[in-house]
Amino acid sequence: MRQDERMQQLFESINQSLSNDSRCIERHLFAFTYNIIPINTYLGLVQWVKEAKSLRDFVEFTMTDKTILNEISIKYQEWIMQANDENSNVKSKCYKQALLKYSPDEVEAKIKELTGLLDWDLLRKTFVKITSSIESFFKLRQNFILSYAVMCTVDWIAGIGDRRLDNILIEVSTGKCFGIDHKMVFGTGIDQPVPELVPFRLTSQIMGLLRPFTPKDLFGASMSHVLAALRNEKNLILIYLNMLLLEDLKWDHLVEERWLQDCNHYDGEWLPKFKLEIAQKKLNGEKPSLIMINELSSNHNNHENQYFSINKCILRGNEFKHDNIRAHIKDCNLTPEEQMLCLVDQATDVNILGRICVEWYPFV
Repeated sequence: MRQDERMQQLFESINQSLSNDSRCIERHLFAFTYNIIPINTYLGLVQWVKEAKSLRDFVEFTMTDKTILNEISIKYQEWIMQANDENSNVKSKCYKQALLKYSPDEVEAKIKELTGLLDWDLLRKTFVKITSSIESFFKLRQNFILSYAVMCTVDWIAGIGDRRLDNILIEVSTGKCFGIDHKMVFGTGIDQPVPELVPFRLTSQIMGLLRPFTPKDLFGASMSHVLAALRNEKNLILIYLNMLLLEDLKWDHLVEERWLQDCNHYDGEWLPKFKLEIAQKKLNGEKPSLIMINELSSNHNNHENQYFSINKCILRGNEFKHDNIRAHIKDCNLTPEEQMLCLVDQATDVNILGRICVEWYPFV
């Protein structure tokens, strides 16, 4: 709970930086925040945001059969299990076997098959249903796009992961969105046995809401403005991040658990400095996929080199017959627009989405 409070304080600090940028002020680009009063690590008081529903609620609202998402997730899990030649009951080993077995073409075909089992416009239809006119639909959709662009950018800078369907809330009256449950911060989602290789959630239902625009239009332009503003204020942001990293928040407990399982010992003194360097690289304009490869390499043991090598190729974006956009962008000194293009390309890469844990619902 104290970690969630600190994340809200970070967002408020970031909003101060955004308020110094004229483009962000003109476009109302600010992170949605709410109050938290922690009592101890696991208990506290959280501000109630009136009429806020989860992304899952929004997607399911116009469904006639609410069990479809679970049925599709079972199909996805069964497909992963088919690659389990070792008959292991350990979930992470099943995903690693799938990583070795399935080619990019097979992964793309499976994700498209599962995505096709849902109407492409479920989220969009909910926005239409809760609005009384076409004008109010456009307004709510615009609010969602702008607030979500800020949220995704800030989450990437702070390394916030685990953006499942239930961890993204949308305010019904305004369409503005925000994240909850900030257990995975500073890139700890990448440090999991099944690493989360997307910078943020930008899956099919969200893409359907953006239509006829592409993610590079209003969403991407807003991300670029936020990135530019934060890069201009990077020293202040890095100071605040350093304070959080050094505070006893236990944000690295998931990393510690994995190291203890793999190596029977854990020495985390180097970790805060490393995570700060990662944030600095993001604010200095380095390529997002290469930064993630750097993070991934820090938590892979020698016996996992084969998995790391495959993930490295996947992140570089040059496994398909036609290379991804990020494969053709330089490695450093990127403009905010180039960083945005890399991030959007990585977030929508089906070869990455098809390697994520089933609980993330990558097909929605």
